[in-house]
Amino acid sequence: MKLSIKKYFIILIIILLVIHVGYFIYGFNHFKSFNDADIYFTFYRFKFYDDVSISHFFITSFFLFFSTVILIKNYRKVPYSLNQLGLLFFGIFLSTLLSCTFFISFSLGQRTKIHTLLTEEKFNEDKKLLNTLNVFLYNNITEKVYNSFDVENALYPEPYPVIKSIDTIESMDGSFYEEENYFSIDTLVLEEKTYENLSKLADTTYSILNDFGVSEIDFKKNVISTKKINDSIEIIYKGREVNPNYDLSTFMMNSKLFNRIRNQPIFEQRFEAAKERYNLLFTYKIDSLNAKLDQLQVILNKYKIDAKINSKQLAKNIINAEKSGYNIGYISLDNYIDRPALEARFNTLDELFYEPKYLHPSIRGIFFIVTITLTLLITLLFLMFNKLKNNKQ
Repeated sequence: MKLSIKKYFIILIIILLVIHVGYFIYGFNHFKSFNDADIYFTFYRFKFYDDVSISHFFITSFFLFFSTVILIKNYRKVPYSLNQLGLLFFGIFLSTLLSCTFFISFSLGQRTKIHTLLTEEKFNEDKKLLNTLNVFLYNNITEKVYNSFDVENALYPEPYPVIKSIDTIESMDGSFYEEENYFSIDTLVLEEKTYENLSKLADTTYSILNDFGVSEIDFKKNVISTKKINDSIEIIYKGREVNPNYDLSTFMMNSKLFNRIRNQPIFEQRFEAAKERYNLLFTYKIDSLNAKLDQLQVILNKYKIDAKINSKQLAKNIINAEKSGYNIGYISLDNYIDRPALEARFNTLDELFYEPKYLHPSIRGIFFIVTITLTLLITLLFLMFNKLKNNKQ
């Protein structure tokens, strides 16, 4: 291929890159605040009615039309070898691809703007606070909300978490009823040889179990699982009985995360959130809870969430609800937070941070069909006019 046509495609690519920069800047300025990151927000895809789609369509159409006309007019006289035609096809494909992907640069501009407004570190800090305060983000804990609270969800303090056991008991009159009990989940590590002796109930095994305060008679019945670790056996078993009606706060019965922090173990996040919530309720002074709720207010304002809360009053409501009794079915927090909007905003931002779809699945097939079709059409037109010109000569 002659140097002149190489320069031609280089000039085309430079022009296209300049247009891409323009769309990148437009996308950067288009995303103004977190108000834009609602449940319907995705990185840009053709909608056929907005300014980006309309401008994209006309710019691409004009560019491909005039570049094709210039290509046919100035370079059809030259006879090309098969290798040169391959390079020509590649140049047409590359220029067509770049002319059809301005919207991707627009999306890259949006994502860059999001990262300038919110760093990943700060985003994770906000998630951590919301995970800790998750149970306080309801306006009121009604019976419907309370159904998501469960004793087995509690992770802190000790002896939680626990496991529920339902036993069938025969009464004095011969009838049967079910009895619900909760037991701590304890761990015992034994050497593999010692574990094997359990089946024989050797004296040494009795002694070891007694040292741990475990009844050897009921031990096997209470084993939940066993796992071999090197030369030892880790035994997870039901430990002592626990009464959650007297020693477990309702606010500790929901360990669900508001929004998980990526690349960190889920259980570790849930445990840390539960521990911090417990400390705010029972260990620290109420000023610490007030401070966390003040931070919550800042976060709600930052992410443009409609909310009306008084941090000091909310802290008092939480403490009063805690003192009024355990495991109650309705707790009045007396605040207003648009929780669905908050959840949608964080889910959307989380996806934009970690799962950006610059080429949306809904247009992916159409995009490749259009790009390949245009490339083939331009190439065929060029070959047809080139052949006609050579035949005349």
